[in-house]
Amino acid sequence: MNVTSIKKVLELPIPQFQPDNRIHKELSDLAKTSESKAAALVTNLASRYTSVGKIRSEIKRALKDDLSKISALALHALNASRPKTLDNLSATDT
Repeated sequence: MNVTSIKKVLELPIPQFQPDNRIHKELSDLAKTSESKAAALVTNLASRYTSVGKIRSEIKRALKDDLSKISALALHALNASRPKTLDNLSATDT
């Protein structure tokens, strides 16, 4: 990832966390669960592999379902926070 792509991520309309928002709560809970799962895997994987890249790819493989859910929820949260303008109205909105 280069500096330009990092700057682009920071331009996303990321909404402030709202604990009463169902999507935000689900994202938070899923992230905590995934972090715990990854932490539990690291020790075992580190004893089997010396490559950080291999350990990372094994963790991503083990968390595939969680990461897919996180991506879907994050996309939903970003779309929900995006203001509707004439530029981004879909044909079904008219």
